[in-house]
Amino acid sequence: MKLLGYLITLLLVATPMVGVANDRNDIEETIAARLALMKPVAHSKWVAGRAIEDTDREKVVIEQAVISGLQYGITTDSTTTFFEAQIEAAKAIQRYWFSVWQDEPPEGLAPNLTATIRPQLL
Repeated sequence: MKLLGYLITLLLVATPMVGVANDRNDIEETIAARLALMKPVAHSKWVAGRAIEDTDREKVVIEQAVISGLQYGITTDSTTTFFEAQIEAAKAIQRYWFSVWQDEPPEGLAPNLTATIRPQLL
């Protein structure tokens, strides 16, 4: 949890997201909710034998974020910087879970990445 707090602080300091959320708490909650989905993302990738790194998907996420950000008057550069940082944090969390599962694989069925998780991320 300390790591999550650090990542949230880093993301908030790295790029101001004025106008996207009503206040700082909304931003923090949105970031935390998105990063909380990284364990299920990792689980899905682990079971499917997929790599954590998916540059094509990252481009799609950033492109969609830029389009959304422009509607709030946020520059392309600010949105790109913010989401690149969040993607790096997300990959760090996924790498953590992959390392844990080297010794003890995850239990239960993995959620469907495309149908269940990704819609929550966008």
